[in-house]
Amino acid sequence: MGTVFKWLAGIFVGVLVLTGICIAVLTAFVDEESVKTQLADVARRQTGGELTIDGQLGWSIFPQLGVSVDQVKFTPADEQNALATVGTLRLGVDFLPMFRGQGNVDEVTLKGVRLDLVKGRDGTGNGEKLQTPDSAPEKQVAEEQPKKESAGSAGIQLEISRLNIEDTEINYRDLQSGDSYQLTDFDMHSKEVNLDGESFPARLSFTVNVPDASMLFELDATLSGDMENQQFRLSDALSTIAVSGAATGGETITTKVSTTADIDLKADQATLETLRIQLADLVIGGSLTATGLTSEPRIAARLQSEAFDPRSLMASLGQAEPPLKNPDALRHARFGATVNATANNARVDDIAVELDQTKASGSAEVTMKNQAITARLSVDKINVDHYQMAGSGDGGSSGGASS
Repeated sequence: MGTVFKWLAGIFVGVLVLTGICIAVLTAFVDEESVKTQLADVARRQTGGELTIDGQLGWSIFPQLGVSVDQVKFTPADEQNALATVGTLRLGVDFLPMFRGQGNVDEVTLKGVRLDLVKGRDGTGNGEKLQTPDSAPEKQVAEEQPKKESAGSAGIQLEISRLNIEDTEINYRDLQSGDSYQLTDFDMHSKEVNLDGESFPARLSFTVNVPDASMLFELDATLSGDMENQQFRLSDALSTIAVSGAATGGETITTKVSTTADIDLKADQATLETLRIQLADLVIGGSLTATGLTSEPRIAARLQSEAFDPRSLMASLGQAEPPLKNPDALRHARFGATVNATANNARVDDIAVELDQTKASGSAEVTMKNQAITARLSVDKINVDHYQMAGSGDGGSSGGASS
């Protein structure tokens, strides 16, 4: 037994020595500037753009095949400004599992990524200038490769132990309309990422800036995916959306959404179950199914609110309460409906609304083409005087009204 341990110790020391020798050889004989030049040549042939690496290149061999690069910039052909810059990129792949047909990626890290997308006055975006005429035949050949090659690659199990994307920013400018949008502070962290059906946690956050408003989005969820069947699941997903700016009167409006989502790319549909939306004191629950995601989207949903106080809701949203004659009016509300919608029209059925002592039911339809709204509601009773502004003339009561 002692001899076996000596052999194992000798093999381990030998591997360490061999690794040290390989790194020393790479450091001595690999010209870093030559590697940068070759990478730039490949990018130029494939895209026609210019790739520059101002930082250092790093690599390792054992126990990981790893590479790192800093300060990368890519500029499309005939453009003065860069389309993309990367502060740091690190990639490490476990060496030994590759012999077992497993692609175990220990780390994928991206830091300081910036994309500057610009739509020119001629309607052409700078991101559309990434293909040269010489690359077209190569693309055609790639598309004509037999499918059995991809089937063979499907046998490789891919796992990513750590996935980190930090400090990413996307800027978009439309020189035709003058519009500009910005996505900043995009962070995503996950571990044990796989597409074999096993679940793994993921957290992401980003901020979207548009004219007169800013939106902070945060998501914490458990993901799982079956790449072979193209089915994906988002479990115990909790997202927070905080909107602020001039559009909200300087107030911060926070909405929380929790759900479990199933996405089936083969069926081209997505389903949201146990959907719960909370905006201040307003809580809406239900479910939603979206079909024809890539063709003609169609949405079917059932939504039901809990009882809430409309006056408190308005105050939470920074809106002044209306000075009604009856101070007890607008104190209780509840609603529910079934919604079926396409890009051209929306139909709302099984409407059930409670407003104070009034109950209404019916259906409604909205046609986008001619912007027509058709509604049929049945109201049991309503005292209109309760909803008149203080100081206005007297009203009256009515019952059994319908329209």
